[in-house]
Amino acid sequence: MNRRLLPKALLAMFACLGMLAVNAKQTEEVPSLIHQLSSTSRAIRHEAVRQLEPRYIGQLDPQLAVRAALLAAMDSDSKIRETALGGLGFLTSLMIHGTNAAPIAKAIEESDELRPTLEGIVREDPNVAVVIAASIPLMTVFGADPAAEELLLDRAEELRSPVDQVKVMGSLEIGGIDSEETLERLARYLDGAPPIVQHKAALLLLLGETLPPDRLVDFLRIMETPETFADPLLVRALPRFGVSSEAYLPRLLAMRSRLEDELQKPREKRVLAIYNDGYWKQTLEQAIAEARKNIQGEQTPASASRLRRAALSMPSATPSTQTSGS
Repeated sequence: MNRRLLPKALLAMFACLGMLAVNAKQTEEVPSLIHQLSSTSRAIRHEAVRQLEPRYIGQLDPQLAVRAALLAAMDSDSKIRETALGGLGFLTSLMIHGTNAAPIAKAIEESDELRPTLEGIVREDPNVAVVIAASIPLMTVFGADPAAEELLLDRAEELRSPVDQVKVMGSLEIGGIDSEETLERLARYLDGAPPIVQHKAALLLLLGETLPPDRLVDFLRIMETPETFADPLLVRALPRFGVSSEAYLPRLLAMRSRLEDELQKPREKRVLAIYNDGYWKQTLEQAIAEARKNIQGEQTPASASRLRRAALSMPSATPSTQTSGS
């Protein structure tokens, strides 16, 4: 052999050996992680599931990541289940926004176990944190299906704690809500559900294209409740009901009066949930100005007089009435 060609031949041979070593390492990676997650030792499984945490799972082969996450999601330890599902939720977000989106999407689409596993966890897992963790990838991948939205609300209704109900319902925000049935069901929560569930339902209804005019009174009542007083998101949404601003301007004026009275009190003596004094006040002022602008020009003297009388006589302006109404 020509001596000049020898170094090149050796380099080529070492390169081939290196590629074989990498392929062998990748081949061993599958049984290694899967075997660790299948171990009878909880300590080994706890250590192995760390590879599925959001900061690491994107470094795995997508098919291995999905397979391993679904395996760990069925573990007897709730912390392992929650960690695996948290990583899976992050992986599904990379399917939309990540640089490795195509292989991840392919791995998710080819998994026959993904949807039934996630649905089974949302439906039956006794740990609320695990249910919430499973609901994120479920809604990210399958949220366009009204059946997924229905499943999530079914599980939320089964929970005793209103706080847990709100947490589970929060996953409906992923990707928006397109189902009319889901929007109608949320609208029914506005009357009779615990106050924080009513408030969450109102916020979720904002994801729809329109707001039902017959639910304006419920939105106003929620905004007048001390715990959710004058929520800026709800205040700004009032024009979307498609009704005359005259229908809600008196209530906005009454809320502004209550807000001004509340801001005069020491913070420790306040009863209204106001998280940013300036923002709450600014939002109400803007809504009132917009409502007046919308009414101006189409208002007769008689209707203007009625509006002024209504603003002075609104029962919602009294805190005692609001408390009993909540």
